[in-house]
Amino acid sequence: MLRIIDITKTFAGAPLLRGISLTIDAGEIVCLLGPSGSGKTTLLRIIAGLERAEGGRVLFDGRAMTDVPVHQRGFGLMFQDLALFPHRNVFENVAFGLRMQNATRAEIRARVSETLELVGLGDFAARDVNDLSGGEAQRVALARALAPRPRLLMLDEPLGALDRVLREQLVADLRAILKRIGMTSLYVTHDQDEAFAMADRIAIIHAGRLAQVGAAADLYRAPANAFVARFLGLTNLLPARGRADGCVETELGVFPVVSSVGGGDAVALIRPERVRLDARGIPAHVEECVFRAGKFRVRVLTDVGVRLVIETEGALGIGTRVGLAIDAVEVIAA
Repeated sequence: MLRIIDITKTFAGAPLLRGISLTIDAGEIVCLLGPSGSGKTTLLRIIAGLERAEGGRVLFDGRAMTDVPVHQRGFGLMFQDLALFPHRNVFENVAFGLRMQNATRAEIRARVSETLELVGLGDFAARDVNDLSGGEAQRVALARALAPRPRLLMLDEPLGALDRVLREQLVADLRAILKRIGMTSLYVTHDQDEAFAMADRIAIIHAGRLAQVGAAADLYRAPANAFVARFLGLTNLLPARGRADGCVETELGVFPVVSSVGGGDAVALIRPERVRLDARGIPAHVEECVFRAGKFRVRVLTDVGVRLVIETEGALGIGTRVGLAIDAVEVIAA
């Protein structure tokens, strides 16, 4: 449905987007994920028509969008600041886009009611937006974006201002709503957990380029390079040199390889779950121990100066001496 072809953009003479190409299918939710300054929001604004690319094309249903004004594209936008109209109640906020479409009063009443029910605010039409909680305000902003029935919904860090517990709940609700109505969506975030929970596919952007595109599980199981691995929290990366016997040599020793991307400079990825405590193993001491998601996440410093993150069932005190056994490594591009 949406095709982004070789989009380029510079800012202050420096490249910002470098040949971005991406396809989004009808009904699909795709997340643009990347650190601040990677070009995510700029790409979103180019698709919306709020900025012009210096090269490349944006196609929707096969039609080039380059010369189509913003208001004629039929795209919905939802931003982090929400921009609800403080002098209008919930009904009037949600009705705004419909009035811009010159919908009749009956159509507006029906569509606003339908959309508020969809986002779980069926009884909120007369509510003053200044009296809404953060989560309720997010739902009103979503209803306002959905009421005109956009062909594509674009969301730029829409939950960034909320606390983690509320954000996690709203991510689940938002995905369920968008899937229920089959809304094609492009969602921008820098939060990996948010992207994993929201998206059918994730497009990771790094320094203006697409580093990798795929389903969350595929990205985590097979990161394309060291940047993607680090960005997804896989920080145990060591320079590696291949050997004729199929193993790799690292500063921690020689290890068997379970998977390899092959070719070019490479690093060994050591997943935390592949490291075992073994008194006869690599000597190290504990620097940090944090309980997270049912296990203890432990940072250790080996005697040769390499830091690793491992997982243990029990807590380990700071300074505790341990031995580490590494079952196998994965080899990915540097």
